[in-house]
Amino acid sequence: MNKFTTSVAVKVPAFAAFRPLVPELEFKNLGDLADGSMTGPFVYVLVESGGGIIYIGKSDAETGTAGKRALSYPKWSSEYLAKVAEGGWPDPIHDPESADFTLAGWAPIIRFQTLHQAMVKVASVGHTDANGRVWEARLQALSGTLTGLESLVGGSGWEFKPGTLRDAGYEWAWERLEEMQEAGKLSA
Repeated sequence: MNKFTTSVAVKVPAFAAFRPLVPELEFKNLGDLADGSMTGPFVYVLVESGGGIIYIGKSDAETGTAGKRALSYPKWSSEYLAKVAEGGWPDPIHDPESADFTLAGWAPIIRFQTLHQAMVKVASVGHTDANGRVWEARLQALSGTLTGLESLVGGSGWEFKPGTLRDAGYEWAWERLEEMQEAGKLSA
């Protein structure tokens, strides 16, 4: 790990223990959503390889084949990895001294999800008393109550969008780091 970051221990909900807390939701693998047999709206969680929930999201799509956000994680991850391979430069997560800062333009959640090999688990909420947005808030609150974190990665508006304050902040950060990289000032 580089000198610009440090590791901290945090608690995230264990997916296996979280599921019984919401018995009205039956979480399935992403393939079950992709075949179109599930009806929406949906709520989903990203589960890292050790079984911890790192993100809770929703899709108000009516059918599984329209649940684009949940279905897109593997595609986005693959595209991101292809960009890393194409450039031959590391992501700033790994090495800011020789990093390709254009990789930082990818949504942080995609970079993090890819790094931690997170799987998507999805549940229909169409048979319940609430839509995807309400279930997302409920699950985030449940996570926040149990761990102090609603989500390990992101939150509302996790993508930076051109013309927004978030976009301007990211642009500033990339420019600053690139300037320091070029000037050889990134050794901490």
